[in-house]
Amino acid sequence: MNHGVCPKCQSTEIYRGLSADGEGLTAGSYISLIELITGKTQTTLWLNTYVCQLCGYIEMYIANQDGLAQLSQAEGWERVTTTHNSLLGD
Repeated sequence: MNHGVCPKCQSTEIYRGLSADGEGLTAGSYISLIELITGKTQTTLWLNTYVCQLCGYIEMYIANQDGLAQLSQAEGWERVTTTHNSLLGD
């Protein structure tokens, strides 16, 4: 969706939330950050949010990908394992 086409309905009516650094949540952003806590360390991951105006589908992408390396060690997060049914789209 960050290329302007909805993967669900193929619409090109895609909008993204705009916010300046330090503003936090704004009218244009659904969720703007994720806090990762690993022991005594805290990392903030900022999100870019995209919304399809036609079907309402939402996608979010991490804006500062350097912090993603800490995700596997962060409290409250677990890896999703692949199952046969998820590969079939069920």
